[in-house]
Amino acid sequence: MHHKGREILVSQRTQLLNALRGHLAEVGVIAAQGPNGAYALAAAILEGDSSIPLCVRDALAPIVRQLQTLNDEIAASDRAIMGLAKTDETARRLMSVPGIGPITASAIAASVQDVGAFSGPREFAAFLGLAPKQNSSGGKERLGRVSKMGNRYLRKLLVVGAHAVLFHRRSHQDGLRTWAAKLMETKPFKLVAWRWRTGLQGSPSPSCAMALSTGMPWPDRGRPRLSG
Repeated sequence: MHHKGREILVSQRTQLLNALRGHLAEVGVIAAQGPNGAYALAAAILEGDSSIPLCVRDALAPIVRQLQTLNDEIAASDRAIMGLAKTDETARRLMSVPGIGPITASAIAASVQDVGAFSGPREFAAFLGLAPKQNSSGGKERLGRVSKMGNRYLRKLLVVGAHAVLFHRRSHQDGLRTWAAKLMETKPFKLVAWRWRTGLQGSPSPSCAMALSTGMPWPDRGRPRLSG
């Protein structure tokens, strides 16, 4: 239930950030892309930036105050989820996988009660909607986009985790991220992220399946291989 409440709060926060950015753009105040740019606009309103007309600051001040309240509530929800994850043995094992934090770990532990229902890591990835669609015939394999079936919330958390690991890969020297860094020298970021989060042994969804089924934390196996 904590996850459902948090998801609603995050959705409302995103709406407020987009509204703040859109309304200020109407008066010629533009910020950089991303949440940091939107928060810079919120800070400008609170600080009484003279580049923003007074009537506009007064009109948008309630949105900024609501945004602060949402941030506090989301932080409280995060602390509650982290507390639950620390007391759950399964969640602690899942957090040993790169890119899996307390929120993702507790969500997986709560959603997947019997990992024995899956024949292997690839089937677990398919359950999450992260496996590519099959369009194969005549002995020739053709893989399409990910199916996006199954639990949308878990899929989103795993995708965000995979992107975060790849963004911060340079500060780590384990085999998985070293392999990803080498692959990104010749491949686009999104392609590497897709390969890493879908069907590779050592990537998030297969590693989660292994941590759930074996009862052991994630090991660094070096270069990933295709999972079966």
